[in-house]
Amino acid sequence: MMLAESAGAADASADPRVRAGIQLHLPTYRTESLADIRAIAQRAADVGFGEVWVTDNLSSRSALAVLCDLAPRVQVDLGTAILAQYLRSPFETARALTCVSELMDGRALHVGIGAGNPSSTRLLETPKPGAFMRETTECLRLLLSGKPVELAAFPLLAAYFRMSPTAVVSGLPAAPGPTQIYGGGNGPRGLDLAGGRLDGVILGWTLLPAILLDRLAPMVSAIRTGAEAAGRTGLPTLVGEVKLSLAQSTDAARDFARAHAPSLASRWLGLRTRGYGAAELAALGMTEKCISVMESAVAGRALASEWLGDELMDSFMIVGDPTRCRERVEWLAQRAQAQGVSQLMFSELGPDPLAAVTILGETVLPALRETRR
Repeated sequence: MMLAESAGAADASADPRVRAGIQLHLPTYRTESLADIRAIAQRAADVGFGEVWVTDNLSSRSALAVLCDLAPRVQVDLGTAILAQYLRSPFETARALTCVSELMDGRALHVGIGAGNPSSTRLLETPKPGAFMRETTECLRLLLSGKPVELAAFPLLAAYFRMSPTAVVSGLPAAPGPTQIYGGGNGPRGLDLAGGRLDGVILGWTLLPAILLDRLAPMVSAIRTGAEAAGRTGLPTLVGEVKLSLAQSTDAARDFARAHAPSLASRWLGLRTRGYGAAELAALGMTEKCISVMESAVAGRALASEWLGDELMDSFMIVGDPTRCRERVEWLAQRAQAQGVSQLMFSELGPDPLAAVTILGETVLPALRETRR
């Protein structure tokens, strides 16, 4: 598939480099020990990545517990991409994040908030996602600053977590280190909210198809509109997630991607609820037959991995050997950066995550440091 070639002007004041981190997609590491997960994070720090992010999912370890394990040991910034806003109250979240911050000795903690992935939203009631994210992020900002919270200002939170709507919560200690709050909602309301009120935006796993179909520019425009309406100058930090499968051979990388295709089917089908039309889905390689197979998988029926062809795979992930991945990452980074994206996070990583992180450090990070507009 050919990349969309249009690119809007980014802020002239932005850092010309693209920063990079890894995302520990915790469901991928269900069978790994916590020590193994920590080893991946430590390897990322050793080879030069600046951030380690963790996901939040009901079918994996607690994101907050994993952060507490990493915080004193892995000497990079940490983040959540994202914390599911319906899983726990902002008060419980703030208490845990304050402990994480205390263990980080002044390093930055990046807190991404969003509705959660399909496995979470199928199991939980998810009322008014945009308004809920606004209340969650504003409440959390107050709590992490050690300020009192009047629940009358947060009626959705009070009702959902069965708290007294007239109560005032105070006395929580402030997080001792710097904290930044990122929006994980990529719809119009979520992007506008992040532009106007938050420190950054996490552009999720749809970053690659958005670039391919020239949808990134309108997303950034919505963020900019929110910023301008709030009287803010420039854009908040834009972080793009990149699904990646990297191995010494492209065949091994593709086999790893196919092994995880069933868990991704519901995400791909979710493009329809994000407004992607039939022609756009077809351009990504999502044929009617593919869509039918995905729907069967989501309904709980068996899914053979052979349906995932190379074209469809390459529309959603960067897959290949070190040379191919470097070329694809550099190409994606140039187009993302031209729209204002200043950070990338790499997720999934490949058959051997320790080896993949090492190869990324040796081959891909130098390409990002060389990237210029």
